[in-house]
Amino acid sequence: MRSFVITAAIAAAMFGPIATGAVTASAGTPGVIDERASDCDISLALGVRVEGCSRGLAIGTPTVSPPPEQPLTAAFKINFEFGSSRLTADATALLDKIAKVLTAPAAAGLHFRVAGHTDSVGNANRNQVLSQRRAEAVVGYLSSVHQMDPQSLQAIGLGADSPLNRENPAAAENRRVEITNLGR
Repeated sequence: MRSFVITAAIAAAMFGPIATGAVTASAGTPGVIDERASDCDISLALGVRVEGCSRGLAIGTPTVSPPPEQPLTAAFKINFEFGSSRLTADATALLDKIAKVLTAPAAAGLHFRVAGHTDSVGNANRNQVLSQRRAEAVVGYLSSVHQMDPQSLQAIGLGADSPLNRENPAAAENRRVEITNLGR
């Protein structure tokens, strides 16, 4: 299965100028979407059409999203308390925006993978467990606060094995949660 990670160039094409600050990226490093992203930015990144969000000339807004041709993955800057899986206020604000997209009528029947990632600081085993707990915390928040069906969300922890910034595995952008639209 192939996945699609947003690079700075793709983010600029999808979201407009990166100067808005919603996507942070360094040269050659994929971008991470933060709490400044709009609902429309998130809907485009995850391939879920949301009422009122469109690019280009369109008459009306379709209410059903076609399944993606390949899974779409977007990296989000979900903040946790240091060394824990407790969500910060910034994290819940971003998750509330993500939930608006994932609970839109066009997302009905879609499944999403929520993958937790850490940086390379610390013990590999502890990072693996921490990334799993963080993914589960996101799924728990979305299902309890936003009444998302937990069966439509798959939590997985990937530890520090897939850094966005391979040149600096300890970099902050490697601490993220990726959400993948798996389709129906």
